[in-house]
Amino acid sequence: MDERIVVHEATTREGREAVDWAERRAGRLGLDVSALDVIAAATRPADAVHRLVEESRTAGMVVVGAHSREDASHEFRHSPALAVAPRAHCPVAVVPLLAPGRREGVVVGVDGADHSAVLFAADEARALGEELVIVHACSPVNMWDPALMSAETHAERVAAAGLAVIESAAVAVESAHPGLAVRRVLEHGFPAAVLARAARHASLLVIGGGGHGRAAVAHELLIAPACPVVVLPVGEGTGSHRDAA
Repeated sequence: MDERIVVHEATTREGREAVDWAERRAGRLGLDVSALDVIAAATRPADAVHRLVEESRTAGMVVVGAHSREDASHEFRHSPALAVAPRAHCPVAVVPLLAPGRREGVVVGVDGADHSAVLFAADEARALGEELVIVHACSPVNMWDPALMSAETHAERVAAAGLAVIESAAVAVESAHPGLAVRRVLEHGFPAAVLARAARHASLLVIGGGGHGRAAVAHELLIAPACPVVVLPVGEGTGSHRDAA
C-alpha cells in the first residue's frame, strides 16, 4: 500500500468538497501532487464502485463525497460511499457538504474489539493538532436477567465495562502519542446515535468497519454524516501517514 489518495470526482457539491478535502489532506501530509489520483465519475454507479474498490488495493486512502440532495432539483444523488466502504482494502473517507462554523476534534468510537480505529484516529488528531475524543456507547440492547440482579446493578456493571474499554484505548494512545490531548466520553444509547451526536461539530469521525455490528453502525453514519467520516477496513491498523504526520 502506498500513500496515494484516490478521490472520486462526482458532479455534486459533495463530490467537489471531497476533492478539496483530499487536496488539503495531501498538503497537510506533505505529499507530492502526484500522490493525488482524481477519478472522474463513471456513467454507471456500479462501474464507479468497482473502480474504487480495485484502486483501494494499492491506495493509502479512498475519498468520496457523501449522498447529495441538490438544492435546485431536489434530486437525491447517490454516492458510491455505502457500497465502497465495506468492500475497500484501505481507509475510505466520506465527505459531506460541511455547514459553516468552527470544527474541532477527532472523534473515534471504541468497542473493545481492537485498537486499530483509535490509533488511526490518534494519528489524525496529531496531524491536525486537535483533541482526540474516545467514545463508547452503552447500548440499551443487552442481556439482563432481573432474576439475577437489579437494574441499577446491571447499569453500573455496563458502565464500568464501558469505562474499562475507553481506558484501555486511552492507554494505547498514550503509548503511541505521549502527550496527545484525549477526552473520554461514555454515553448510554445506540452506537450510531451516540457517535453522531459526539461528532456533530468534529473535524473527523473514525470508525472501524469490520464485523456485522460495526458495519451496521458505519452504514447508518454514512447516510447523512455531519462531518467527514473515515471507515477502516477489516484488519486495518494505522494509516500510511503515520511517519509523515
